[in-house]
Amino acid sequence: MKNIFYIYLNSADADVGSTTPYETTYSLGSVYNNAPALQHFQDAPYCSIKVCNFAIKYNEQNFNSDDASFVLIRINTSLPNSIDNIQSGGFNTSFGQSQIIGIVPTQASSSANTYTTYTYSDTSYDNSPVITSNIFKGNLTIELTKQDGSRLTNLSGSNPYSLLLQVEYQEDPSLYN
Repeated sequence: MKNIFYIYLNSADADVGSTTPYETTYSLGSVYNNAPALQHFQDAPYCSIKVCNFAIKYNEQNFNSDDASFVLIRINTSLPNSIDNIQSGGFNTSFGQSQIIGIVPTQASSSANTYTTYTYSDTSYDNSPVITSNIFKGNLTIELTKQDGSRLTNLSGSNPYSLLLQVEYQEDPSLYN
């Protein structure tokens, strides 16, 4: 049996970073009083998370100026079953554990050719669940980056985002014994 929880996060209400939505921190270790069923999973070592929905107050022209074809949503923990390529200079590429939990298209156009729009496989946010350490143990930091991994530092407090996360735990009978 699966146990699913939903978390709505608004960058304007972040514990840290409400004026810098490209990096925000939320204290998720404090949710147990508001979600009693979640207490059964406070000692779970891992969970899966999925970006269900993402919206940001930033338009296509702003993303064009930033040359951002995608927004990569990252968290402050490594995802053991996910890999990301890391450019190490020149043509050398290495791989490491990813921190990307979602990819969102911006509908921006290439800055080199204003008639070329970046493409995306599915505009209905087809992000799949990823395995991570239990996000309800302490703070969760969300970082918004462009496709090249650089932060979207032009975002300010006037550009808040809303994010709906689905968190899933597998049923473990030993948690109740």
